[in-house]
Amino acid sequence: DDAQSLNTRTVTARAEVSTGAMYRRFSSRAELLRAILVDEIQSERYAWSREMIEALTGDDPLNRVVDVIINAITPLYDDRATQSLILELTIAARTESTVRDQLIGQILAAVQARSALFARLQERGGVTEAIPPEAMAWLFQAPPIGARLLASVAPRPPDETIRSGLTWIASALLNTSEN
Repeated sequence: DDAQSLNTRTVTARAEVSTGAMYRRFSSRAELLRAILVDEIQSERYAWSREMIEALTGDDPLNRVVDVIINAITPLYDDRATQSLILELTIAARTESTVRDQLIGQILAAVQARSALFARLQERGGVTEAIPPEAMAWLFQAPPIGARLLASVAPRPPDETIRSGLTWIASALLNTSEN
């Protein structure tokens, strides 16, 4: 369902909890939205990282890395519920410091985990040493976040545009001759 239509009755019915229990756990609608999104981001992050490791350490890492990112971002253009949650969370983060701090914490945790991954891969010669691991983590973090925000306000770019842009970025990070 769309985040705009999210109401107490729907949430409590789906969660099979009382309205009182929901209000004891979440002090505001923004906090509830944040919890939903954080749960989604955490599970997504681990699956995405596992797929990225497999792509980076397997045959044809450039194309496999691009495929992993494309597979992570293209469904977001059709996922109206997540798009609405992202917009609601962005609005809440602008005005509510707790939501903003928790969202920043999630993003920084993802970047830290990916930085460690890229550092290990650099030690094994799997990715270029010319780019610091933290910079690589931010570059790989940006497409899914950007796609979530753009999907809610802009039409989906052509697949070839997405693929060529991501190929260029991944090629630079992997130190291949494709760029």
